[in-house]
Amino acid sequence: VSPGRALFVDEDQRQFPPALAAEVKTLSQPLPCRFRFPAGRDSGHFLHALLEQCDFTLSEERDFDTLVEAKLEQFGFAAEWQEGITAWMREVIHTPLAADGSSALAEIANSQKRVEMEFQFPLHGLEATAVNRLMAELRAEWGQPPPQLSFATISGMMKGFIDLVFLYEGRYYLLDYKSNHLGAGEEAYRPHHLAAAMSQHHYDLQMMIYTVALQRYLQLRIPDYSYATHFGGSYYLFLRGMWSDVGAERGVYFYRPEEAQWRAFATVLTGEAW
Repeated sequence: VSPGRALFVDEDQRQFPPALAAEVKTLSQPLPCRFRFPAGRDSGHFLHALLEQCDFTLSEERDFDTLVEAKLEQFGFAAEWQEGITAWMREVIHTPLAADGSSALAEIANSQKRVEMEFQFPLHGLEATAVNRLMAELRAEWGQPPPQLSFATISGMMKGFIDLVFLYEGRYYLLDYKSNHLGAGEEAYRPHHLAAAMSQHHYDLQMMIYTVALQRYLQLRIPDYSYATHFGGSYYLFLRGMWSDVGAERGVYFYRPEEAQWRAFATVLTGEAW
């Protein structure tokens, strides 16, 4: 069982979604690169690979341009995309993640982050009804309809990778990149649209799995680990909706479960009291 990209695939299909295609036709100005860049799994993998390999603190340097060029070639995209992709990714890296205008990726040194953190933990008697119940409580908080997951009881190993775990001002955060097309303008990336995307594609479930995985990891490595003290929360970045001058109001989805929430979810997953 894996909560990675095999189950939670960004909804970047090979073609633009019909709603977005219709929206594009009504625009009199050329679309920015972020909305013209092809949809599809290859595009998502390219953007992930680019962000995973770059040094955020050096994104204004020429080496970043060179990295974009190399990644475009590696993933089979035309060199003509380089200027637009470079500018777009610099916007992403310099977008404040917090409402107070702090904690942009550009502030995170390589020594403060871990890319593609692998994890695994045992599952014991995981049932859809229990997952649906807990996720319904979370979605009610977000104003979203309850899930209707259906699967046979699962026992085995949960395995996956977290795009990014980073340390900022003494707290650990997990972060996931999403390249979904939600629309061709800022309005499509407001928080309520992001909440809808999170629930529609079960990214909220992915987030809770990642939260449990990271708690297990940190508990084993930090003496006197405390959720309240050491865990900052989860960021889901919808890359096509991030602008550095707009900040966390667009394209940035943040959530920090209550301690009782993640512990209850961990108990459902593992069959053990946390």
